Amino acid sequence: ASRKLSLAVTSRINARQQPRPGRDGNSPIPQVMSAPTVSQDGMDRLPEVVRALADTPEIVDALKAVASLGLPDWWIGGGFVRNRLWDRMHGFNQSTPPMDVEVLYFDPIRTEAAADRHLESKLRQICPDIPWTVRNQAWVHIERRDRPYLSVMDAMKHVPDTSTAVAASMSSTGRLRVLAPFGVDDLLGLQLRPSPYYLIHFAR
Repeated sequence: ASRKLSLAVTSRINARQQPRPGRDGNSPIPQVMSAPTVSQDGMDRLPEVVRALADTPEIVDALKAVASLGLPDWWIGGGFVRNRLWDRMHGFNQSTPPMDVEVLYFDPIRTEAAADRHLESKLRQICPDIPWTVRNQAWVHIERRDRPYLSVMDAMKHVPDTSTAVAASMSSTGRLRVLAPFGVDDLLGLQLRPSPYYLIHFAR
C-alpha cells in the first residue's frame, strides 16, 4: 500500500545541474532545486535507503527505543534521517549533531500535548543522550492552522521539502521500514526541493 501511495519527484532541470564540491572539495553538497513536477512512480531505490539506515547504529538505536513504546503509526522523521544519510554519503567520520530527533505518530484518541511530553520523558529514560521531540500528528494541524491530517503519511506531505519527508520505523519483529510520500530520489541525489504543499501555500 505504501508503495502505491508514494510519489517520486522528478524535474526536467535535474539533468542540467551538476553537483558542487562539498567540504572536502570533492563530495557533492545538497542543491536547492526548482519547483518539482510530481508524477506517479515507484520507489526503486528504497532498498538502498533501508540498507543504509540499517547500517547506521544511531538510527537503529533510536528506532529500537521508540519501538519499545508501542505507539500507533509511529516514525522517526524530520532532519534526523536525512542528515544521517547525507553524512554517510559524504563519508563524514562524525555525524552532524541533531537539533532534535522527531518522533511522529498518529493517535486520534490521545490528542493532548501533555501526552507527547510524557512520551518524551520515557524516551529520555531509555536514551538520555538523544534530544527527543514527540509529536502526535492527529493534533498538530491545529497548531499549523491546517486541515486535520489522516495519518503520518498525510502529515508528512505538508513539510517544506521533499528530502525531509522521509521517515523510518521498525516493526515488532525488528524489520526496518521507510515512509517517503515523495519518493527517495531527491534524498539520494542530495537535492533540496520544495514540496508541492510548500509551493502552493508559502512560496512567493
